[in-house]
Amino acid sequence: MYEEYKAKLAKRGNVLKKIWRFKIPILSSFLAILATAITLMSIKGLVIDDVTIKDTVYGEKLEYSSHAIFNSTNYEFYDEKNATWSNAEPILVGNYKARAVSYSIFGNVRYGETYTFNITPKNIDVSFSEEKILYGTSPTVVANLAYNDKILKCLFNTYNYNSTGAMMMAMSDSIKIIDNNNKDVTDCYTFNTLEKGILFDKRNLSILSSNEKEYDGTPLSATEFSITSGTLADNDTLYLDKIMEVTDVGIYGNASAYKVLHNNSIDVTDYYNINTNGSLLTVTERKLSIETLSSSFEYDDNYHSYPRYSILSGSLIGGDKLVPTFASHRYAGEYNNDASFKVVNGSNKDVTNNYNISLTYGKLKITQKALSITTSSKDKVYDATPLFSLDYKISKGSLIKGHKLIVNTYPSTTDVSSIKNNLTFKIMLDDEDLTNNYALTINDGLLVVNKRKITVYTMDCRYVY
Repeated sequence: MYEEYKAKLAKRGNVLKKIWRFKIPILSSFLAILATAITLMSIKGLVIDDVTIKDTVYGEKLEYSSHAIFNSTNYEFYDEKNATWSNAEPILVGNYKARAVSYSIFGNVRYGETYTFNITPKNIDVSFSEEKILYGTSPTVVANLAYNDKILKCLFNTYNYNSTGAMMMAMSDSIKIIDNNNKDVTDCYTFNTLEKGILFDKRNLSILSSNEKEYDGTPLSATEFSITSGTLADNDTLYLDKIMEVTDVGIYGNASAYKVLHNNSIDVTDYYNINTNGSLLTVTERKLSIETLSSSFEYDDNYHSYPRYSILSGSLIGGDKLVPTFASHRYAGEYNNDASFKVVNGSNKDVTNNYNISLTYGKLKITQKALSITTSSKDKVYDATPLFSLDYKISKGSLIKGHKLIVNTYPSTTDVSSIKNNLTFKIMLDDEDLTNNYALTINDGLLVVNKRKITVYTMDCRYVY
């Protein structure tokens, strides 16, 4: 064991001899290594910029990169608006500064060079997606927005109206854009608004406009109306353009014409389907109650009428007048004083249908003409032939000119008797029997057949038994 220990000591001695022999080179090398280590430690965290930040447009990615000796880097950004540094990479429009950050071996902060850069607004084209929309609705605004931004509000101008559509263009000063957090980022954009021709589907609009009155000779119209279904577009106003008027009795579809003005100046009627079904103008009949008056005449073989009447209720409007037509009668009897009435206006136009005329009829009486006739009397002694007499005389009254009194039937007797000579008569005008138009009073004579006187002489007779 001693020998082993002695050998180890000999080896160490040899090593020390060599070190001592080469002490200067060894010392020089050690000092060089130490200096290098100190140098490396002193430059740890030294920032070197690889790609510097330049101005960019909102929505585009910031391009930058750097590295640090023996360490990693991150970035700090300075917002000139808020005057603060932070680690958050800016995305909004503004003026900024940026610097890379690292740390030395002792934890001290080391910065790279500070760069100034700007994020400028993104210029976007703003237009509409649809080719056709329902008139009065807003088209869908489209634009190439950054991130997940969306258009919250956009008004638009409409101009160059034609029969089927109009030109439309977004109003840049009305556009409002928000981001995912509902923050207003409108300032991050500039707008290039593009005009586009948009066709319109017509807007349905139902209108009810009715009116009613009793006929009074003046025109009836309806100037008030209501929208029963559908709505007007914003800033549109509905007006009566042409008013339908009716005067005569009837139920009429109200065909008044309407127009729609936008902002009280632009006619946009073509963009509406206006339905007026159910709109009615109703003129009802004017009630008039008339009574014909009564009268009587004695039969004279002429036609008689009594054209007299009175208005019981109701009235004619100014300028209208009644034109009556009364029935006439020739024969004896009692009749309604029938009449029909026509109403004409001041222009002699028949306006009868504008009245509901109710009639009460008086009586028209033609009394029979009185005529008294006395039949003759006659007698004879029975001779087995008929006894009759057709003689008579008019004892009171007279026949109308042209009328003839004709014996119709007569009595006769053959045997001894006394009977009334009760003739019956017909009064004729040519072949027309007018007997019923007379009130005949017959004073009958007598027909008497007296007994015939006979003298009877008997003969003498003798009988032998």
